Amino acid sequence: MHTPRLSWCSLIGFCVVGMTTLGCTSGEQQQASFEQIEQQAEQEKPTPGVEAETAKTVPLATAISPLEPTDYYDVIDTDLNCEDANRFSVRTVERLGYEVTSFTAATENTDGRIEAKQTGRWGGEEEVSVVISCGPKGTLMKPRSNVLPCDQANMAMRQALLSSGFTITSDNPATLASAGMMTGEKEGAKPTSVSITCHIDRNLVEMEISEDSPLVDNVDFTKALSDFQLGFYTAFNKAEGRIARNPADQGRLYVSVRPMNLVDTQIVFGTKDLGVVALKVNIANPTAQTYVLETEKIVLLEESSGERIKPLSPGETSVSTPPLTDRPVGPGASIQGYLYYPSGTYTGARGSMADQKSQEREGFSMEFRSW
Repeated sequence: MHTPRLSWCSLIGFCVVGMTTLGCTSGEQQQASFEQIEQQAEQEKPTPGVEAETAKTVPLATAISPLEPTDYYDVIDTDLNCEDANRFSVRTVERLGYEVTSFTAATENTDGRIEAKQTGRWGGEEEVSVVISCGPKGTLMKPRSNVLPCDQANMAMRQALLSSGFTITSDNPATLASAGMMTGEKEGAKPTSVSITCHIDRNLVEMEISEDSPLVDNVDFTKALSDFQLGFYTAFNKAEGRIARNPADQGRLYVSVRPMNLVDTQIVFGTKDLGVVALKVNIANPTAQTYVLETEKIVLLEESSGERIKPLSPGETSVSTPPLTDRPVGPGASIQGYLYYPSGTYTGARGSMADQKSQEREGFSMEFRSW
């Protein structure tokens, strides 16, 4: 799986993060004090005779379109199948708080696409998309936003100046190719300015103001910007991690069972109402033994009574995709498919597979939790 080098630096002002939360990393919230900010700014001052751009630790992008996003957070996975790429992508976009407005599933021959939107914290609407490609080399997910963090910074700083009572006297928006500057004046206060520097690398944005600027205490200044690309990458990998990445490295039988929700069934079966509960089953056998799948041994636990419910037989359901049947799973083999159960509310699954030679059983269990 593609894993970017998430090495973050301390930023002037505040950091752009993926999950629309303050902080310098996707999973933690941390904000430098303005004393630390001043120290950082002092350390990063260019030496005499050296251009400011060359003194930066992260180089500015040049010769690129102002609206061209980075591909740094594209998700490339050689193991993920097309079905799971579609399913996890939709759920990831929704988890990030976006409303999905259209979805076309990817196939082995045709790219898929998700369109979604949300109201940004700067007050405008952000439209995003994810292009999904499947092929012999795996899957590729390309998250994109029509309002990059750099554009959000321009709008947020303009809003911060206006909401602090300043009249904007100069407005030179930042782009991915050049730094920007906004200045403002108001009666009874010193003029103030904000400089904005945007980098193509990791969608990094830096904003600098003086320590005594009124914007320091303005809520519009301290609002975090959303980085859809980083947010999608982080959330997708967290969700997709529920499936074993390299079962062969584990040296033991791997069994995964997971109930499918409405999004899952719409993507896989073309309908949200199957009339039954569908269970996705993944089995990988990296061992030297042969194990036997006995489907009736995979039961669901009914919520109110705790009763163990066996799967329906092929003749008891009208779902077009046939259920898994009993079969041996030899060394190095892997299978995936579905089992169907009567409609109901279930708290988990239990099951086992037997070693064909010794008849010793490998048990497994899973508690169902909402994602």
